[in-house]
Amino acid sequence: MASTVKRITADGTPRYDVRYRDPAGKTRTRTFKRRKDADQFSSTVEADKARGDWLDPLAGRRLFRDVAEEWLTVADVKPKTTAGYRSILDRHLLPQFGATPMAKLTPAAVETYLAALRKAEPHKRTGSTTAAGTIRNVRNVLSAVCRYGVRSGALRYNPAAEIRTPKTQTRREMLFLDADQINDLADAIDPRYRLAVLLSAYTGLRAGELGALKVGRVEMLRRRLHVVESLAEVHGELLTNTPKNGRSRTVPVPRFLLEPLGEQMAPAL
Repeated sequence: MASTVKRITADGTPRYDVRYRDPAGKTRTRTFKRRKDADQFSSTVEADKARGDWLDPLAGRRLFRDVAEEWLTVADVKPKTTAGYRSILDRHLLPQFGATPMAKLTPAAVETYLAALRKAEPHKRTGSTTAAGTIRNVRNVLSAVCRYGVRSGALRYNPAAEIRTPKTQTRREMLFLDADQINDLADAIDPRYRLAVLLSAYTGLRAGELGALKVGRVEMLRRRLHVVESLAEVHGELLTNTPKNGRSRTVPVPRFLLEPLGEQMAPAL
């Protein structure tokens, strides 16, 4: 149990030291000027320990920017995703919460900030406000940092967990090109990329998957492609990674694309 000890300082001023053991058994002390505050803290710390809500005061004083940088270092995501997180932190979250101790992050502070983003003045040059999708991404990154803060002992709970973000606008109906339109597009583009247009249209490969496709992933006799890699541009550099969702797959190739595909591969064979 926590205990309160009164002592007199050198100048004759009373001080009240609350001594207690944390959940790990370590003895801790916190000092107050008033007995009332000391008794209140003593009751609160014991209740927090009983509920499993005790928070290390030192961990709670860690700044948001330090926890966010640590989270970004250990996040197990693709480089392009990391770059997106980096952008959100630098443009939005670090300017707003960077110098805030983690223990002072509250749902009210988070909700107030997200509301301010929604109501922000239009950009002077573009006339646009913060998009709903951007606000959702800001909230998701903030929530991820806070979840890490909970795991590392800097927060009791995630203050962004229950906060909703505005829905994105209703998506327009998707348009699909017919065979004639696909051919027109392939004819209009630079001849070097004609086959890329046709493969994308008839196999469903994404741009990054097409860019990473190698001769060894093509089975001409079985008319299929093995999709195991994808290219992504990160800060002007092309990086190779796994396809979306980390899943490889095999896709069929229409017969009429085998000849141009073979011609494309010929110099590498």
